[in-house]
Amino acid sequence: MRRLPGAWGTRIAARFLQAAPWVLYRLGHGCSGNFMRSRERFSDTEQYEADQNFLPPVTYKSRVDLWIVLLLVLIYAGILYEGIVQENELAWVFGIFLTLVLRLTALPCRYTLMPDHVLVRCGVQRWEIPYKEIKSMRSSYNPATAPALSLRRLEIRHGPQLTLISPPSPSEFAIEVRARMRRQRH
Repeated sequence: MRRLPGAWGTRIAARFLQAAPWVLYRLGHGCSGNFMRSRERFSDTEQYEADQNFLPPVTYKSRVDLWIVLLLVLIYAGILYEGIVQENELAWVFGIFLTLVLRLTALPCRYTLMPDHVLVRCGVQRWEIPYKEIKSMRSSYNPATAPALSLRRLEIRHGPQLTLISPPSPSEFAIEVRARMRRQRH
């Protein structure tokens, strides 16, 4: 009797789903060496199964306002006009400079909920906000400079600092952060 190719793939998928939480745990807790070795060979398998506070990292991209996109399109259209129609070489230099500045300071802009902190990344800059230091979170439309590509923001007060971020759904993000804060306290 011949086996169907789908049945073989189903078994592989089932094996992967059994190992997936363990692999995520190893990646989230700084695995050293080859994590693809047999699951039974690791000494911390029991630690993984006993770890009740483990939550896999969750990443949220920043919300992007339409007016920011339109502004960038207009700026780049002006640069293209100057460079092609007016034959201005300086426009090309400015366009390359602007692209590098955007890449280094604003892109990518994302927020990752780690097991013990919120990792904020905007360009090459990174901030860690430990859950135990978060005092409050609330919606904000503060236009201050922040790692956010939208004016619909979430204000996070931690220690003496204030961080403004713009996840796609601020209320969903805040609920997830509060759940992780509660889980870390227990």
